[in-house]
Amino acid sequence: MNIIILYGGKSCEHDISIITAKQAVKNVAKDKKVAEVYVTRNGEWTLAGGIKELKDFLDDAKIAQLPRVALLPGQNKLFIVKKGRLKPLFTIDAALMCFHGVNGEDGSAQGLLQLSGIPYSSCGVAASAVAMDKTVCKHFFRGLGISVVESADIMNSEFELNPEETLNSVEKTLEFPVIVKPANLGSSIGISVCKTKEELSDALETAFHFDARALIKRALTNFTEVNCSALCTPEGI
Repeated sequence: MNIIILYGGKSCEHDISIITAKQAVKNVAKDKKVAEVYVTRNGEWTLAGGIKELKDFLDDAKIAQLPRVALLPGQNKLFIVKKGRLKPLFTIDAALMCFHGVNGEDGSAQGLLQLSGIPYSSCGVAASAVAMDKTVCKHFFRGLGISVVESADIMNSEFELNPEETLNSVEKTLEFPVIVKPANLGSSIGISVCKTKEELSDALETAFHFDARALIKRALTNFTEVNCSALCTPEGI
């Protein structure tokens, strides 16, 4: 089997994606042919199997020397870019997704792979898009009758236009403490816990560095956190 491992990308979670991919490379069965497809911070697709040390991904000169590669919708092949032309390298049997954040976990990369007829790990396009957007995900759960924590959605434009009114509205809707998150990121970047309106204002400014929309939700103080990973075949086994 020929497997491509996709990672990196134009996301603020770029670095954690690299770590995930390198861990995956070490654990792929030895009888599989693996190609590391690293998407640079500028969005260029490259072959990066020769980079072993994590610190080398910060070396712009080394990254600039990596061979450029591409996928084409309708073709399940990996192409190398040479002198502006595409040359097929090999047929891709499967793609292992190691992206974190936007342009990887949000259904965009999944859609490209689907158009190319390449089987891939992770959720499909619709599930990835819904799960990535915390606001949409909450609406989805509410529609299914699942209880969710009280929350409010704030647009950056709304906050910039009238910050005091926005803060007062949130204060009336939710009780402190609250948690502020960028709507379309993972669960570790741009997140703040706020106990006052002043902290809420600072937290929104931080969140809007990463996304045009922020999710504010009531912070739970007595809870149990559960992480659940699922792995199955189309038959559900």
